This record gives sequence, structure tokens and C-alpha cells, in this order.
Amino acid sequence: MQLRVEEHGDWQICFVAGVINASNSERFNELFLNMAEKCNRNLIVNLRDLDFIDSKGISTFILGKKELAKHGLKLYISNTPGPVKNILDITFLGKIIPIYDDIQEILSGGPGQARASGNPPG
Repeated sequence: MQLRVEEHGDWQICFVAGVINASNSERFNELFLNMAEKCNRNLIVNLRDLDFIDSKGISTFILGKKELAKHGLKLYISNTPGPVKNILDITFLGKIIPIYDDIQEILSGGPGQARASGNPPG
């Protein structure tokens, strides 16, 4: 798993590539802990280059959302590729964390809706 974090105005954006699974989920969890404790910005996790996520990776997202919420921060997911999108849809992660097709929808506060919520865009 490769992680790259960028600041974009009031946002932190984390670009994730590779695989999130049981062998590296602790490192991913540390990202959320670090963001919650040291940054006062909402977090977008861009999954455009993610190849696979397992159940441990899904649970890390849920724990990360809870940790950020303790600090009044929000978590969003964007740009999920097909196979990863299928896993997120099957697990209903979009019911817990908003999932957007494109990062610009989040940054612009546009009309897009969380894909996995079942709501139509716009």
C-alpha cells in the first residue's frame, strides 16, 4: 500500500494505491489517528489507484471515521475503481461514509450524492 497526503485548502486528501488488507491495515489506521490528532481538516480518501480492499481494510475505514468524528472531523471516499466499488457496495460502507464518484464533487460542495446510499445524483 502506498499513501500520499496533500493539503487542499480546508481538506486533507489521501491518495491510496495498491492493497489495503490485514497485513497493512495498522499503517492505514495510523493515518486516521494522525489526521485526527494533528490536523484540523476533514479527510478525503481517494481510492483511484486501489486494487483491492479486504474486510480488515473496511473495518479500518469505520474506525477511522469514528476517530475523526471524535475531533469534529469528517471522512469521505472518492474515485473508487470498479472492483473496489463492488466490495464497498456489498459491505454497505457508503451507508456509513459518503462515497463520491469524483473528488471534485466533494471539494466544490456540488450536487453529487453518496453512490452507495442509493440516492440518485443531483
